[in-house]
Amino acid sequence: MWKKLTAKLQRWLELCEIVVALLVGLGVVATLITYLLPGVLNLFRPSTGTEHFLEYLEAIFNLVVGLEFMKLLFHINSENVIEVLVILISRHMIIETHAAMDIFLCTVSIVLLLLLKAGLRWIKHLSMEKFHKIMVDEEEHLP
Repeated sequence: MWKKLTAKLQRWLELCEIVVALLVGLGVVATLITYLLPGVLNLFRPSTGTEHFLEYLEAIFNLVVGLEFMKLLFHINSENVIEVLVILISRHMIIETHAAMDIFLCTVSIVLLLLLKAGLRWIKHLSMEKFHKIMVDEEEHLP
């Protein structure tokens, strides 16, 4: 009985995850329509600064963050989490940062996240090699 209840709960939670991911997708579409289309038109307005371009760039980054978050909701793993964090830090560094120390800290954070991602891939590769070696050794001992 307990297994049936946990299996039903697991299916219900997976359905909820899909619904949340679809709602995020609707938010991405709304962002596309609301911000990007007018942002493209604002790029062609005469201006003395870069404010229109920065508004457009911010809308683009919001769209990218939404897409990466939706990808994260569908496939939760360490690589997707690291990708979302790198994009969020990049967005902050490009759009909102003006101090040299902020730029330096964002750069160090991105480098550390990418090193972590490479380290996790290396550990996964080593564990797969070890698993393969164990399987080959077991096959050799079979009659």
